[in-house]
Amino acid sequence: DDVYNSWQGWGCEPRPGDVGPWHALLEYVFGESPGDRKWFEQWLAYPLQYPGTKLYSGCLFWGPETGTGKSLVGETMRRIYGENFTVVENADLFSPFNEWAECKQFVMGDEISGSDKRQESDKLKGMVTRLKVRINAKHLPKYEIKDCINYYFTSNHNNGLFLEDRDRRWFIHRMPSESRDIGFFTEFLRWLDELGGKHFLFDYLLHIDLTGFNPSAMAPLTSAKLEMIDHGRSDLGAFVSGMIANLDDYLEQLKNELKLTELPDLVLNRHILNHLYDPDGKTRVTAGGLGKALGQAGLHSINVHSRVLGQQRFYVLRNKQKWMSTKPQETIEYVDRVYASCQRAKKKY
Repeated sequence: DDVYNSWQGWGCEPRPGDVGPWHALLEYVFGESPGDRKWFEQWLAYPLQYPGTKLYSGCLFWGPETGTGKSLVGETMRRIYGENFTVVENADLFSPFNEWAECKQFVMGDEISGSDKRQESDKLKGMVTRLKVRINAKHLPKYEIKDCINYYFTSNHNNGLFLEDRDRRWFIHRMPSESRDIGFFTEFLRWLDELGGKHFLFDYLLHIDLTGFNPSAMAPLTSAKLEMIDHGRSDLGAFVSGMIANLDDYLEQLKNELKLTELPDLVLNRHILNHLYDPDGKTRVTAGGLGKALGQAGLHSINVHSRVLGQQRFYVLRNKQKWMSTKPQETIEYVDRVYASCQRAKKKY
């Protein structure tokens, strides 16, 4: 079959030269986080040294302050990628039409705003990791091409992305709180466009040592990422996260409330709801809703036909490996022993 190569080449040619302004920019952006800076430079460099590589991680740089250069980092890469670069907005990312993705290698999402919609989060996660993309342009037939896009996002919001506790795909960086003077950025752009900086930076990135960088590995866990996870949580999600982090304290409370024989490894979602999360019944959260939150936090459940509590799905809060492989009869005996004080007829149990 005939093959047509639509790649238009890089936006500039690499040439050795002074990259001092680039180092000054990253020193300002990353401050005293040399490990994060190294990873980010390797993340930028890998698809240039190995063109067409789909990195299994994306980046978001956020900060409420203006004049910190978060968009400048992406615009700098525009000079290198040329026609293979584009800028998108929130609406573009979630539109059914995505002609912007055609033949692109580097996409900057500018001023991404927060959303707590899990479906949007899942879509972005899929965009970061997919190997094929189906192009859907208005009034034209859909077609599928290899996905070589790597994503760099900027945001003014500390909940710019909705992230799960176990997210592997996003590198989140908090920009410095103090803006640089306009002269700093003016000189950087002059170096970039008039003094050959784009050529020098291209050459520099082509020669960065990539030792230790895995294009398929999870993104580093930064303090900014932990902050964004916290800000994206619902009250229920925050409760579940806090319970997991301080599990023994919560289980001790549950043991006392239910008069259990020991700290339980296996717990009913309604026990957590009625005795820990909402003992006064002031929220609209149901046992099913809480169970969904437990599952989203990575907790597994098993079905147990207890003589004390009847047939129930128990969430495994401790000793996961043990309970996921224990024989059913042994699990029943454990539940009946621990929950001997509970009677099925009492609604609170």
